[in-house]
Amino acid sequence: MENLPFSYIVGGQRRRPGLIEDRRILDDKILKRYYPYSISEHPSQPSCSLGQVDQLPDELILYVCLELTIPSLLAFRGVNRRARILIESLEPYRQVLEHCPYIIGACVATEAYSFSINHLYNSLITSECATCGNFGEHLYLITCQRVCSTCYLKKKAYLPITATAARRAGTSNKRLTQLPHFTSLPGRYTAGKLMHKKRTKYFDRTAVEQEADPALWTKATEKERDFGSVEPVRYKAIISAPYLGPSAGDVQWGLTCLACSEDMQSPRYHILYSQAGILDHLKDFGPVRRIGPLRYGRLSLMHVKETA
Repeated sequence: MENLPFSYIVGGQRRRPGLIEDRRILDDKILKRYYPYSISEHPSQPSCSLGQVDQLPDELILYVCLELTIPSLLAFRGVNRRARILIESLEPYRQVLEHCPYIIGACVATEAYSFSINHLYNSLITSECATCGNFGEHLYLITCQRVCSTCYLKKKAYLPITATAARRAGTSNKRLTQLPHFTSLPGRYTAGKLMHKKRTKYFDRTAVEQEADPALWTKATEKERDFGSVEPVRYKAIISAPYLGPSAGDVQWGLTCLACSEDMQSPRYHILYSQAGILDHLKDFGPVRRIGPLRYGRLSLMHVKETA
């Protein structure tokens, strides 16, 4: 059996595609038109002030801006040149705009008002899925939670619920407006050809369940449709998101272990890893070696535990 160099046993960094394993999620081709902004390379000096807001120190203004929802932040940015320069000096805003501006576009397009730019940035600098702890290559846009493909396809928490179902569960209209929600975009979701033309408002399932009457909740959801990996609703609030590593320019989309990805029976078949995580994986399961000749254009690989 032949030992292989690291570059041969790890799948290349996954770039953010619009089609992931035949599963259509929110895509930058749809979202480009929703966010035409960019960082000003050589901003000119502002000619107007922010009125009474300018009586506060810049540090305090920026601290408040970090906690604004993204639509509110963009609205403030559009006040005048002085506001734009302030917002563009925010490091979280600059990082998101540099590496994944389509996520800001998604927030604008889907009216995702439930989290701030600081919350978004903190999710991007965290690599773990909020549910299972594996590398999460997506964001659940309603609550800005990082999530892996396995969890968002299988866990009920990532199946959004409509306003109609939430009302049937006993949640009032007034309370609904205060719960995390978003409005879906028209498009084709999953590999099916069915076009979803209507924009529908969806609410975070966990938040609604906490507010609902238990008996009414059971009745409202007992006949709910959920086709798992082919359920279009599961994809409407999912967007690909890189992990922004600790060093400058360290943008990670997830790495695959080619030995595990060849074994469809392995519980690690779909798991992605960060650059540090793949090294821990090889340490735990042993180095990868070629066990046979090239077949169908691919190497036959497997982990081999080294014995003392």
